Amino acid sequence: QQLRSSKDNMLVAELLTRAIELTGYDAVLLTEFLGQRKLANLHKLVEQARTLDRLSPGDLGGFVMQLTEFVTRAPKEPVATTSATGDVIRIMTIHNAKGLEFPLVVLPDLNRKPPPGDQHPVMHRELGPLVPGLEKSESCVGWDLHQLAEKHEEQNEKVRLLYVACTRAADFLILSSSLKDPHKPESDWLKFLGERFDLTSGECLAELPPDYDVPAVSVIMSEPMSTRKPVGRMRGTDLEKLIAKTQALVAAGKGVVPAGVTAIPPQTQFRQRFSFSRLSGALTLETPAATFAAEEVIQSRGDSLQFGMLVHALLQRIPFDGTADARELCHFLAPQYLNSDSPASVETAAMLIERFLESDRFQQIARARCVKRELEFILPWQLPDEEFGGHYLHGFIDCLYQDAQGEWHLVDYKSNQVTAESVPAAALRYEMQMYVYALACERALGKRPVESVVHFLRPECAHTFPWTPERDAELNEELQRAITTLLTPPTIC
Repeated sequence: QQLRSSKDNMLVAELLTRAIELTGYDAVLLTEFLGQRKLANLHKLVEQARTLDRLSPGDLGGFVMQLTEFVTRAPKEPVATTSATGDVIRIMTIHNAKGLEFPLVVLPDLNRKPPPGDQHPVMHRELGPLVPGLEKSESCVGWDLHQLAEKHEEQNEKVRLLYVACTRAADFLILSSSLKDPHKPESDWLKFLGERFDLTSGECLAELPPDYDVPAVSVIMSEPMSTRKPVGRMRGTDLEKLIAKTQALVAAGKGVVPAGVTAIPPQTQFRQRFSFSRLSGALTLETPAATFAAEEVIQSRGDSLQFGMLVHALLQRIPFDGTADARELCHFLAPQYLNSDSPASVETAAMLIERFLESDRFQQIARARCVKRELEFILPWQLPDEEFGGHYLHGFIDCLYQDAQGEWHLVDYKSNQVTAESVPAAALRYEMQMYVYALACERALGKRPVESVVHFLRPECAHTFPWTPERDAELNEELQRAITTLLTPPTIC
């Protein structure tokens, strides 16, 4: 209760720190398995909150939304590192090791060959535009000079990196390499070391400054003993051979599904994320299988869905300053969304956009204080019998804008082929979708938009949903039933 009452008056990082102090959560983590790792991740979470506070101070809702996104779509984020003084082994790049020090440092694979040089054309400040020769035998003096300068700079950078790597060791430094002939090193690093040390004995060949101790170097040429059984080279499945074998079985009439083998039912208890189709308004489950199914539907339905995607792309990019050339933009985007050359579809899309640019709705959006287009949201959802949540509604709002009085308006575009008389009936298909969009806006803005509109472009006609507490309750129950249905395992006959 104390944290809830003060959440609007504190930075997110301060709120998290206070919660940890009140609950002793950091001490509890240390008693668990991998406690040091979990505690480091907790500290990293607080640091992420501090980063957010610098950009948007006290935006607790935005921070929760970011964490929700992390739950549903795991980012490529490394786990936090534990203390360097602990009993751990840290694997890192030389750049990340700058400024750190460790008792023991290992630098592996020193004889690794450098990657081939870049062969892309460049614009040199002094030599001008440079392109490599088409054939190896061809000579290009400017390009050769550029490559030579790049090689010298790269060698100097490698020496600096080697210095950084070697000076990270406080007590012991191990340099490892697969070297065939110690007298003929191949890499720049080993050549650099070979000029200063005898690679076979470790004797220092360089002239040291006065009163400088000779480094103690030990060279081990034999492979270390290991009790592990050697593992052969892992080989993946030969897909071409497998396909040929399968085709041969089918040709021989042996490609029969054995009795008792049925399709594996989906694990419905792991379903978490749901979305509304932009074109149909139906609640669908987001899974990889659903993605493939959606692609098949797009291909089977053909022009209708592709046309709708093109229209939405146009509405996302049209500027509000009156300089928009809808026809030119339509011809530019059409190849990205239409599989076949369809002049009629391109012409229709351009006509719809041009007509929308002259509408009162577009003029309102153009004068708005703030406009958000293709706004992605994730709305946490908890079923009635669940103690905790774990389900999420995901979607994209076509347009959300704020008028001069500070009120927000929610608009969803439709390119359906409907008449003005049938708009109210057609709009009912999208009522639940617009209800969820309005809830997402209310969760983010603190209040519901004053207007939730489905704007049909073909008859240039709109339908507004008048939300009432009674209708909210009915739609909430319908949504609960829809999610429960999707979570129910299918019956296998």
